[in-house]
Amino acid sequence: MAEYNFPYIFNPSLITTKIPKEMLDDLLGFAKSDDAKSNPVDNMKNTFWFPFLESVDNTLTDMYTNWRQYFDFEDFETEFRVYTSYMYQGDHIMTHSYNDCFASFILWLQIPEQGEKLTFTYPLLGGQLYHNVIDVTKEGYTGTMIMFPGYLNYSVYPKIADNEERIVVTGHVCRQERRDKSYRDWE
Repeated sequence: MAEYNFPYIFNPSLITTKIPKEMLDDLLGFAKSDDAKSNPVDNMKNTFWFPFLESVDNTLTDMYTNWRQYFDFEDFETEFRVYTSYMYQGDHIMTHSYNDCFASFILWLQIPEQGEKLTFTYPLLGGQLYHNVIDVTKEGYTGTMIMFPGYLNYSVYPKIADNEERIVVTGHVCRQERRDKSYRDWE
């Protein structure tokens, strides 16, 4: 079983873990292949559906189970919506959340040498908004997966470096819907 950390004194239900180097290498190899960009997600720039991989599914299942139990979230039938996302110079992600999902997650496969920052915004007990800025470049987040509540607002600063793309596997844990295909069917 993986080791999990619950960071920050004002933790709004965040959990992090590092994936094994072999898994990171395999996922990055896939993300850099032509196959990775063959199934685009509607209305999401440089974002593609991620195929079912047992190692990712097992990691997400284990992480979500630990996250749900630690923060005492109710258990429902869930499904994973998983994407590969690429950012290039000037790209950014505005503040948003996924209120229709239980949890969201980000797994950093490749981080540029500078300027990669993730911000969570949430109210403190006194009502003021707290902006928790994480410099994922400085903190060595390559190979790190973070999971957080779907309702939590987050954003990604504009990408500064022009020498390489930022590559993440990202997605959501949502109530299972009745449909013809699920994530596990996209092999």
